[in-house]
Amino acid sequence: MSVFVDLVPDEPKVDPSRSAAPAQRWKGLLTKAGLPLLSVLVFFAVWQTVATLGIWNETFVPYPSTVWRAFVDVSTTHDGTRGYAGYLLHEHLYMTLRRVFIQVIRDVVVPSALPETFTGIRLAVGMAYSSVVAAELFNGIPGIGGLVKDASNYNNTPVVLVGIFAIGVSGLIIDGLLRTAERRYLPWIGKV
Repeated sequence: MSVFVDLVPDEPKVDPSRSAAPAQRWKGLLTKAGLPLLSVLVFFAVWQTVATLGIWNETFVPYPSTVWRAFVDVSTTHDGTRGYAGYLLHEHLYMTLRRVFIQVIRDVVVPSALPETFTGIRLAVGMAYSSVVAAELFNGIPGIGGLVKDASNYNNTPVVLVGIFAIGVSGLIIDGLLRTAERRYLPWIGKV
């Protein structure tokens, strides 16, 4: 015969007049927010120092401003806000004389940027999906790519073909859903 004995440790006795909760809260907040911010600042400082000193060629370690400029130039949203060769915003410049700046942003800039933004989203989702499948193929992670890799290791050609077909069809479905959302939320595309 066995007897179950439940041993519960005593509650620590805390004096309510001296609570350490605010100090712990600040310490946790500084740890969670301060350390990542500090590490990013140190990274940018080292990056700027290495780029300025020219330790490596600028092809390998470009200036942070060069990277930011390239990011903005490649950004599809940036192209959308400029409009077609920059003409859209120049044509509507007269609106700033009669309207508030926020209304110009809402009525001109955002509608002109949304088509390019949706194009960027479609491109990003396509690249992300292909990267996930490629990672599954190389690492054998469970998923469509992992299934194809395992089947190819065991020379199971029908499963490989079905997996490749599933990758293609699921990619088309994702792109179709994004195109449907684009047609629904941006009905003015192609009507100008």
